Amino acid sequence: MRKLSRLSFIVAVAGTIAVTGAGISAPSASGGPLVSFNPVAGNQGFTVFVEGNATLSSSSAGGPVALGGNLTLGSNTFNVATQTAGTFTAAGDAEPAGLLINGTVNWAGSGNGNGNGAISIGSSGYVKVGNLTGSTVAQSGTSATHVVPAGQGYSSQKQIADTVFQPTASVSQAGLIGFASAFSTFSSDSAGLGSCSGTVVLDNQNGMPLPATLPANTSAYLTLNSGVQNVLNVTAANLANISTLQFQNTPSASTPLIINISTTGSGNTFTWSPPNFNGLQTANAAYILWNFPTATALTLSGSSAIPGTVYAPGSTVTETDQNGINGGVIAAAYTQGVSSGGGQVTPELFATTVQSCASTAPTLTSPSSLTWAATDTGSDQSAVDAVAGDQQLTAADNSGTGAGWHITVSATTFTTTHGSRRGAPARRRWRSSSRCPSLF
Repeated sequence: MRKLSRLSFIVAVAGTIAVTGAGISAPSASGGPLVSFNPVAGNQGFTVFVEGNATLSSSSAGGPVALGGNLTLGSNTFNVATQTAGTFTAAGDAEPAGLLINGTVNWAGSGNGNGNGAISIGSSGYVKVGNLTGSTVAQSGTSATHVVPAGQGYSSQKQIADTVFQPTASVSQAGLIGFASAFSTFSSDSAGLGSCSGTVVLDNQNGMPLPATLPANTSAYLTLNSGVQNVLNVTAANLANISTLQFQNTPSASTPLIINISTTGSGNTFTWSPPNFNGLQTANAAYILWNFPTATALTLSGSSAIPGTVYAPGSTVTETDQNGINGGVIAAAYTQGVSSGGGQVTPELFATTVQSCASTAPTLTSPSSLTWAATDTGSDQSAVDAVAGDQQLTAADNSGTGAGWHITVSATTFTTTHGSRRGAPARRRWRSSSRCPSLF
């Protein structure tokens, strides 16, 4: 954001003139370049990244997990960071955070009432708990560190267990990640991507476009445009009716696929049993983004693994799919598994850049009013509004680049209240303008 100051009004006359006036025309701006970005970049490398509370019941997350709220454990042992603990390492730590809880551990609600419930953190990852109220860090020499309910010991059935020794002082740390800021950006990016027009469509086996309303058990075929961003727009109802999705060619870093799912027709609540996905390799999942820009409640069920990142920053996501997700999760709140069910979330995070279709033109805020009065002698004189706040425009660069904007403003025509030119009274109209500097 830049402020363009000193809105002055030049009067090019000889002699003495007194002027008063008010008003400025609305500023105009030229457009700017589209910006490429990775929509999941704010997740700090966590495979599951949740703004609020999460329940982890079954079965596992191959990468690290972070949540901005409180954690509830299920009745089974949930494994975190089985493949990688990621790259987010707090200052002074020897290992990255495999599990980051910005709030507390909800021991009372954990274990489904049977006294069990545990989380095991693999890949030498550390645990971070923002608020240890109700918890204690249990150590046994230099053995793996445990976090357990307050008043219980190292061998408590309810526990969060590292696989390495972690210094006690390292466990309790809050505010390591700005979740609110990250999710504000996610929500904006999700809406921007959701506004993109479709560039690909679903076909039948003969290469002809499928009808606007899909019947149940539809076999759909998808051909991507190579070397560009691909966008598939589909309603939740149509997506639910696809039994098989055949990829005729595969997504890649240069050929990413954004699938925008409209849930407005179902009240932004959607239960989805994914179809069989054919024609994909595991590595292709890093270039597929399932975008749910308006969903508030999303349940993933069935037994077919979802390839790609589930991008639902405004939604509570419940993952009970038996084969899980090959990708990642961005969600407002999250449950994985119930008493059973819920497969592994394999870390194949979205790994390329895309472009939003939201407007990137800068917004300009001009003064609500301008008034000035002056008596000047000579040519090329100026009159400046006496109110400091009226002496500037505020330009907010929405593109995130800061470079390339050109902004021009001009004042309205005003009239002298009285004046003289070589002693002769006159009533004249003058036009004044001011060109603000380009924003670079």
